Amino acid sequence: MMLKFQIDEQHHLRDLLKIIFLSEILRILFNFSVFIKKYQTA
Repeated sequence: MMLKFQIDEQHHLRDLLKIIFLSEILRILFNFSVFIKKYQTA
């Protein structure tokens, strides 16, 4: 029972890390595109 809980917890943590990682990548891409637009208009 305890082992099952630990395995579920690890999967949950991995999913959470995946979500955080993807959101960080999206945020970086968004900032990068905004920066490029500013650079082109300047």
